[in-house]
Amino acid sequence: MMTATILMIIHGLVAVALLGAITHQTLATWTPTSSPPGSFFARFRAVPSASFANAIVVLYLVAAVLGAIVYLYFRVDVRPQLERDAHFPALGLFDLKEHFVSIGLGCCRPTGCVGGGRSPKT
Repeated sequence: MMTATILMIIHGLVAVALLGAITHQTLATWTPTSSPPGSFFARFRAVPSASFANAIVVLYLVAAVLGAIVYLYFRVDVRPQLERDAHFPALGLFDLKEHFVSIGLGCCRPTGCVGGGRSPKT
């Protein structure tokens, strides 16, 4: 069980890094080009938002793999107790999270192609 705890902490840290990278990319994209030099938002514009695409894809894949490993512990140890105690809203949230991961994995390849300046090979 100690392994699951360590993996859960690492999964959470990777998720926070992913959230930070996505936030930085979003702010760099939304910031007007006419921001005063040296301002907080001008520093976001200094880094091209497309350069974050590969980092976001890698962080997403790492978070998904770690989440899948931790999810095995959840399915075996935690889910039966939640079902027995009738915590169905909590179970529904985990099912919804599975759907979000599937949609996100489908978006990783196009994001990597567009953000990295490469076109997909056909």
